[in-house]
Amino acid sequence: ARSGRVAAQVAEQQRKELFQRLALVREDLERLRERDPDDPNPDALMLLVAKAEGWKIEQQQVIQARIEQLCPTHYAAQRNYLDSILQKSGGSHTQALDFAKTRMAAAPEGSDMGCLVLAALTEQWLYLLVFDRKPEEADKLCEQPWVLDLTLEAYARSLGSNRYKESPPSI
Repeated sequence: ARSGRVAAQVAEQQRKELFQRLALVREDLERLRERDPDDPNPDALMLLVAKAEGWKIEQQQVIQARIEQLCPTHYAAQRNYLDSILQKSGGSHTQALDFAKTRMAAAPEGSDMGCLVLAALTEQWLYLLVFDRKPEEADKLCEQPWVLDLTLEAYARSLGSNRYKESPPSI
């Protein structure tokens, strides 16, 4: 419905179509959740709908809490939630990084959760570079000893671990 355009360039009719389609997707995901309440995938996708429809973070946290109970290492779901608390989404870099570090610490070694930390750091770097247009600050971030230490820890606990197993694609 957006025709590949950024939101600011979308015509009103296309915007209406987008939200009509999102409502249909939301209804389908709700039916899927009712059909199999133990499947975290509908909730993982619902986080994308929630972000697109502009749900309040408290509403998204309800979904996130359900996912935490069903499958706390569901990477796609955790990544979708991370996206909703990034600075560019109205959250903050600190909030996103704290969430990612908490998920990594709670997960068994060899899970994908260390990748959340890498995603949060990458998003912070991109924000400085693209949104703030501060390439020098973006470079300085990458040079910080704590960033290197955290990156190495995240890699060691996930992709670099001898316990790492590719998780099956969930969605």
